[in-house]
Amino acid sequence: MKPNTTVYTPMGSVHRFHMFTDFDNSSVVTRLERQKRPGHLYRETDGPPVPTVPGFVLPGDENHGPIADRGPRCPFTELRTVEFAAGEAVQRAQLAGNEHWLAKEGGLLLEVDGFEVELLPGDVAMMRAGATRSLRCPRGAKAALVRE
Repeated sequence: MKPNTTVYTPMGSVHRFHMFTDFDNSSVVTRLERQKRPGHLYRETDGPPVPTVPGFVLPGDENHGPIADRGPRCPFTELRTVEFAAGEAVQRAQLAGNEHWLAKEGGLLLEVDGFEVELLPGDVAMMRAGATRSLRCPRGAKAALVRE
């Protein structure tokens, strides 16, 4: 896996990841469906999975915007890492869907509906569709972006 790679493992997908080197990653877990177990299923104790839809891998060097072919069940239209240069900004916009930012390095100044806050590494901002948002990056930063 290269940096910025998105892996979608829908309900019923058998998967395993093993990192052999230090690797910066972010993961998003969606709401559980059907039996609403507390987490992953294990074949040994829970039996075989019931597949739903195929998963996909979007290589990092191709992940620069909305996911082109996300299938019928993937809830995300975008899931990627964004790197900001010092002084860079994301223009003010009214959000068409829910949007989430995870600050990973540096700091971001986020304004949502007139309220401004600084996002530092580890901070997460979750905004609902319809909110008006802008971002500024005074020093340079890296963040994970998720759009529904």
